[in-house]
Amino acid sequence: MWKILICLLALMLGGTAMAQITDAPQVSEGKGSYSQQIIRGVILINGTDSPPYGPVDVVVAGNRIEEVVAVGNPGVLIDSSRRPKLKPVGMDMDATAPVPFS
Repeated sequence: MWKILICLLALMLGGTAMAQITDAPQVSEGKGSYSQQIIRGVILINGTDSPPYGPVDVVVAGNRIEEVVAVGNPGVLIDSSRRPKLKPVGMDMDATAPVPFS
C-alpha cells in the first residue's frame, strides 16, 4: 500500500516539475516611443462619486495626462471637429464602446 502511495506522489511531483513556465522575451520598454498618445471615445469615471461622463478623448504626452476633451454625449454620434489632433509621431487608440439599441 505504501509503495503505491509513494509512486503516486512521485508521479504527481514529477509532473509539476516538468510544467515550468518558459522565460519571457527581453523587452526594454513598451511598443514604441510616441510623442503623444490619444485614447479616443473613453467613458470617464473620475472617482468623486459623480456619474460617469463621455465620450472623451484622453491626450497623454510624456507619460502624463495632458488634456481630457469631451467629444460628445452618450448615445449621440461623436463630433469629429471637437477631437484633438494627433502629432506626427503619435499613436491613436480607439476605446469607443458600441452604442446599445442603435
